Amino acid sequence: MIAGIEIELSRGWSSFVAAHLEVKSRIHPSIDRIPGFTLTRIFQALANPEEREALAFEVARRGDDPSLGARQAVALFFVLNVDAKGLEIVLDAWRDDPSRYDDHPAAFGPDRMLKSNLLEAIACRLRRDPGGSAGLLAVWRWAALHGTGLGIHLHRAPLIDGTWTKGHVEQLLDVAPADWRRIIGSIHVESPIRLIPGCQRAIAEGYATREDVTAALTEQHGAQALPAITAL
Repeated sequence: MIAGIEIELSRGWSSFVAAHLEVKSRIHPSIDRIPGFTLTRIFQALANPEEREALAFEVARRGDDPSLGARQAVALFFVLNVDAKGLEIVLDAWRDDPSRYDDHPAAFGPDRMLKSNLLEAIACRLRRDPGGSAGLLAVWRWAALHGTGLGIHLHRAPLIDGTWTKGHVEQLLDVAPADWRRIIGSIHVESPIRLIPGCQRAIAEGYATREDVTAALTEQHGAQALPAITAL
């Protein structure tokens, strides 16, 4: 009995994960929307590190599952369990076929997009270990320049990967002109003129007005923003 659930460890985790991955709990309204929460309860209750690892890897192997509900549950498992191994397997499934996570809703979390759960899981691990995994950092950089970019996670980018982020600010704007305000507010560049092509695109595509951009540049850069504002 683990976390109030009868489990036969000798049978392995495959069938158990399959049976519980998409099931929602009835514990409390605050968590009952999280698919697969039973697996998190069990993972956190397991005392044996080898069993914890085996369970986490079994969840990770479902990262390419054809069921959206399963993929939503997998992503949330690795958000809720920062020390769970196997996230790289899920990230490989994402990079192999971005449509598995890019264009689907999240089951739970502050952002509506499923890929945001994976970005949260990456960010939590890199924040705990700034030296981090080179593999996780590579996926973070890929995500920053892929699809709709980092979205609500842009504010973390300078802390996670400051030099790279500052060096790629033009590309970040090009990938996600809708996030122009987040980019200006999160990433401080010595020469605001670098931001102008992306801001012009944001204006042209209806994400901002010249007045909006002027105000944001002035707030972030003060008098140094004047040449950039003149070039808008």
